[in-house]
Amino acid sequence: MSWGAEVDAHVVPAEAGGNSQEFDLEEVMGHLREVWSEVLGHADFDNGTNFFEVGGHSVKATSMLIKLRRRVGALLPVREVFDHPTIQGLAVLVQNRIAASGSVSGPRPGRS
Repeated sequence: MSWGAEVDAHVVPAEAGGNSQEFDLEEVMGHLREVWSEVLGHADFDNGTNFFEVGGHSVKATSMLIKLRRRVGALLPVREVFDHPTIQGLAVLVQNRIAASGSVSGPRPGRS
């Protein structure tokens, strides 16, 4: 599956450290690849690889999302990694969140 040029032209704005930044889809995927490499301890995957098939699990998914937020300002709940377990899927999810709401932040789970 290829996401091709039709989405490459889109820009993903993000608030990171209070500074407004813009990231195109390729930049978001690049950040995701770097974060996955850090969290998984290897780079044996591509943009269509399932996170959970290359050593990922819920704790690593949480760590990955924290690192992603620090890089691009995207706040996503862990369940999104289960629903969109590829770099392509997560990058497009961030893009769609921006288009739909103007925010990369997902709903915050309640604490019990």
